[in-house]
Amino acid sequence: MNTDDYVKRGKALVKKGSYEEALKKFEAALRLEPDNYLAYLNRGILYMIQDELQTAIDDLDRAAKLNKDDPDVYITRGNAHFLQDDFERAVRDFGKAIKLDPDSAPAYCKRGEAYQEMGLFDKAVKDLCKGIKIDPNNESAYGVRGEVYHSLEEFELAIKDFEEVMRLTPQDYRAYVNRGEAYRSLGMFSNAIADFDFAIRLNPDNSLAYTSRALVYAEQGQFEKALKDYGKAVKIAPKESSAFLSRGVL
Repeated sequence: MNTDDYVKRGKALVKKGSYEEALKKFEAALRLEPDNYLAYLNRGILYMIQDELQTAIDDLDRAAKLNKDDPDVYITRGNAHFLQDDFERAVRDFGKAIKLDPDSAPAYCKRGEAYQEMGLFDKAVKDLCKGIKIDPNNESAYGVRGEVYHSLEEFELAIKDFEEVMRLTPQDYRAYVNRGEAYRSLGMFSNAIADFDFAIRLNPDNSLAYTSRALVYAEQGQFEKALKDYGKAVKIAPKESSAFLSRGVL
């Protein structure tokens, strides 16, 4: 087999979840051609899947040095930096990808998400709007933009975005939790509870829906229902739910 064959087989094995065998193929490709950037790129992706982020970045650095013109290299390395919570480096890499491919919806959307994490909400909205314009079926981008609008207290706009997520992925319970939170912020408690109810039907192990519904019940003075929901949330996710109690709501 030649180098391209090894890389293609490695990618196929990654999709199957056969990571050890995939790694062998990428290493075989690099033995044949030590400067093959695609082998480094795909091995970096494999390391990311295995949560070996710094090792992945080392491979992606090599890929970027070998080929400075492939936006996928920068998007992938940006994702790795994002997973390390290194949002400034992530933003730089997504920016490099955009310079190479101004119509890259993933680069705009991921940079927008990085801006969200940095608290730069106006920049986040601008990038997410651009990404959605390029790819209007990107449900993840709508979800992130909805969260940003919520942070900006633009609750009606947030609701519209969460409804787009529902349209594109009707079984996404998180969209119902997020819309419920927006309704709660608007004081529309019955709508909020209906969304949390539906989120729980979609995913009964969703602790956030229980804690969010508990907050609404508490705000309505229905403390028995609130305590019952909180108890369920604690059973599902004790560590996550402990923060809820510390807020002194109940």
